[in-house]
Amino acid sequence: MKVEVVGIEGGYSAIAPTLEMNFQAGDKKKTPNLVVAYPDVLGTLSKYDMQQKLTSSDAEKTRIKGLFDEQFIGINDQIGGLASGDIYSLPIAKSIEMASVNTPVMQYILTQLKTVSALASLEAGET
Repeated sequence: MKVEVVGIEGGYSAIAPTLEMNFQAGDKKKTPNLVVAYPDVLGTLSKYDMQQKLTSSDAEKTRIKGLFDEQFIGINDQIGGLASGDIYSLPIAKSIEMASVNTPVMQYILTQLKTVSALASLEAGET
């Protein structure tokens, strides 16, 4: 899977407005497939039906929910437009501000998600 890492100028506060602008313009080239951001960005994604459910079965949901405290996974049920009980967002850092992503850790996280078929639709070319 080829990955290109891009930054959005303005950081976290610019992510939702930038995505909104890309969706309104229909600009798929500038719209990322994976966003590392606060879960509230999911509200913007769901408005355009661009959210990606990270599980495809109850067994996957149970497995992922077992990896994280309910306090972190429960945020998925608090965002308008998302199906209750499904997982769209995973915590990757405890800090409010994340200056960098540890590449081996991110690779491990993505590999684990792929292992439980969470990224199967992305591999199949679905967005």
